[in-house]
Amino acid sequence: MFYLWIHPVKISLHKWYLDVVSDDGRVGIGYAASLKVGFLPMIRWSSRFLSENGGVTNEVQRWRKVCFPKRISAGWQWTSPARESGIWSDGHPGRSVPLALEDGVEIIWTCLAAKSNCSLNGREEGNGYVEKIQIELGSPRLPFKDLWWGRAHAGTESLVWIQWARGRDRCWLLRNGQLVDGRLSSHKDGSVQAVIGNEVWKVEPVRVLRERNLMRALPRWIVAMGGELPFARERKFLGSATCEIDGSSRSMGSAIGEIVQWR
Repeated sequence: MFYLWIHPVKISLHKWYLDVVSDDGRVGIGYAASLKVGFLPMIRWSSRFLSENGGVTNEVQRWRKVCFPKRISAGWQWTSPARESGIWSDGHPGRSVPLALEDGVEIIWTCLAAKSNCSLNGREEGNGYVEKIQIELGSPRLPFKDLWWGRAHAGTESLVWIQWARGRDRCWLLRNGQLVDGRLSSHKDGSVQAVIGNEVWKVEPVRVLRERNLMRALPRWIVAMGGELPFARERKFLGSATCEIDGSSRSMGSAIGEIVQWR
């Protein structure tokens, strides 16, 4: 979801995230971002990542003429770097949540569509999700070293979670796009359990979509400017999701989650 750690200069990152999961297990993930570091020119990039059920993956990136998601009457529209046109309906509209507002650190997370129907090039693809993260840093340090993030759809319900650890330990839960109180248990394998009132959500990993050192995803000139960067490992996965109400009524669906850890 959000990660950056480079030289101690002012950093501004605005990043969009969009995804879709089809009934047969195909996954599409899109990013569009702008990054400003100190007095250097702003850079923009976008990427589209596809994962087939058999594990075949494909990624396309663009560093020029980048398209950002835009609001339309039906929801959100985005043209990927592969020139696919996607529309994410409003579904469960989310909300904006300030995760950190203090001297030198401002992190604002906006869940734009917690659950939506997604179509690509006019063809229905499956359930999707849209969010935007805005990070303003006056120093290179984020207020955490472990991050769990994910979204789950089960029946007509949706759940989004963010958890920080090893630093400022915090947790946020959005049910059907609304911020709620609850308990979240997260594990190293990516499985999570959330208890919200009489509901119990369980997410179990099905297959790893991508595992990488995040520093390698940054432009080379930024990495060179940062000198010796800390290792940051991202593991993103497709999961199964279940929602139980009062221990009996159960809905099932899919989830996308990730774990990011800095050393």
